[in-house]
Amino acid sequence: MLNHGRAAFRAVDCDALTGPGMASRPCRLPVSAATGGVLPCCGDADRCCNDAVAAEPTVSPLLTGKDFAAVSEFDPANLLREGRRQRGLPAVPVPAVCLLDPDGDIVRHLQASGRGRAHPGWACYHTDMWTVDVGGLVIGVVGMAVGASFAVLVAEQLAASGATLVLSITSAGRIAQQLSTPCFVLIERALRDEGTSHH
Repeated sequence: MLNHGRAAFRAVDCDALTGPGMASRPCRLPVSAATGGVLPCCGDADRCCNDAVAAEPTVSPLLTGKDFAAVSEFDPANLLREGRRQRGLPAVPVPAVCLLDPDGDIVRHLQASGRGRAHPGWACYHTDMWTVDVGGLVIGVVGMAVGASFAVLVAEQLAASGATLVLSITSAGRIAQQLSTPCFVLIERALRDEGTSHH
C-alpha cells in the first residue's frame, strides 16, 4: 500500500484477475472513497480490468500511532537547563510579557536605537532576547522565530522561563479591499493550508 498525496494506491496483479496477456506487470489501483475503495485497474496495454478489486481501507500515517496523553520526550525546562549549562548562562527569568517578532524589524529597531538590552539568561538556541521598558513595563522580544513549529518551540520555552503572555507581531499581505493600510489586524482564527499539514 502506498500513500501518494491524498490518494492511496495498492499494487494489484491484473494477470491474476483476468489471465495472462492482459497486463504484463502489476498496476497501481487508486483507492476511492466515492466508490467504496473499489476501482478497476489498468495494465500496460491500456486495457482495464473489468473485475472490481476491493482495496484495503487506509488511514493517514499522520493520524495513527499517536498517544496525545503521553508526556513529551522534549521538556522545555530540560532544554533550557542544558542550554544554560552548555553556554554558561545564569538562570534569570524572562519578562512576564514577551513578543515574537518573526520579521525581526522590532529587534533591529531596539538594537539600532539603543533602547533594547540583551537578556542575560535567555537560553533558547538560535535566538536572542532583547528587553525594552515600555511605560514602566519590561517586555522581552525574540526575533526571527519563523515557522509554526519553531515559534511553538520558542513559545514553550518562554512559558517555562516565566512568561505568562506571549504575543506575535508580524507583517502580512492584504486580500480584503475594505482594509485601509497601514493598519493593525488582530487575528482570531486562521485557515491552515500551507501544504504540509494533514487536510
